[in-house]
Amino acid sequence: MQNKFNENRPMYEKRRWGEYTVLAHYEHSLVKHIFIAAGKSISLQTHEYRDEIWVITSGEGSFTLDDKTRTVTVGDVLKINRGQKHKIAGITDLHFTEVQLGDKFDESDIVRFDYDGEL
Repeated sequence: MQNKFNENRPMYEKRRWGEYTVLAHYEHSLVKHIFIAAGKSISLQTHEYRDEIWVITSGEGSFTLDDKTRTVTVGDVLKINRGQKHKIAGITDLHFTEVQLGDKFDESDIVRFDYDGEL
């Protein structure tokens, strides 16, 4: 059963910061593997329609949630509620599994703030 999943969305995409692969999607969740190259980062962003849970599976990163930044490594589990500003950067090559929980699973749910793609 699927809900609000855009069948035309990319299932794999290379980005300036690395790449992602969609592993699975269900009625109210989507699962991705994300790779962020050392020295690169995703934008500082929020989501209106989804929460996210990230499980770090390889490497070391710098994780920002609202106004707090900390180092993350293998085994760390990060919970991001809708509306919270968040960002992650690869200190080394970084891999994590992202589980999106909500009703909308496309790029239109991302509100981006300052971004240069570097640490």
